[in-house]
Amino acid sequence: MSGAVVTVGTFDGLHRGHLRVLAEVVRRARERSLASVLVTFDPHPLEVVNPAACPKLLTLPEEKQELLAGLPQLVVEILQ
Repeated sequence: MSGAVVTVGTFDGLHRGHLRVLAEVVRRARERSLASVLVTFDPHPLEVVNPAACPKLLTLPEEKQELLAGLPQLVVEILQ
């Protein structure tokens, strides 16, 4: 991959706001003939650095993977 438009976040729940961000990433990538990439985490970063502050998750990791699989225009990278 020689370039990409990338978004990074926890993307828990994949709500409308997330979908708007992802649509913009895809749009900008297409304009530039680049890949569109989503980078997310499992576990949630706060689970590693400050477990007491980690929010309750809306989706299980497996559910998030299923939701993201429904967005084939994105390359999805899950950092563990």
